[in-house]
Amino acid sequence: MDWLFISFHWYLFLLILGLIFFPLTYKIFRPFSFDLGYAFSKVLAILFLSYSIFILGTIIILSFIQLNLF
Repeated sequence: MDWLFISFHWYLFLLILGLIFFPLTYKIFRPFSFDLGYAFSKVLAILFLSYSIFILGTIIILSFIQLNLF
């Protein structure tokens, strides 16, 4: 049952990230897509989070460990 908890945790994490970035993608993709950019909000959220962690790890403000990704 540990895999079920981990899967649910990731699903919730991506859902929250998607909801946080939805207003931005709504403004950008409103005229282009049927779902008003909700699918792109998760992609942009993952890209932004990954790039932010990478940059902060590169300039040694934040160590690149699993704890800092959450």
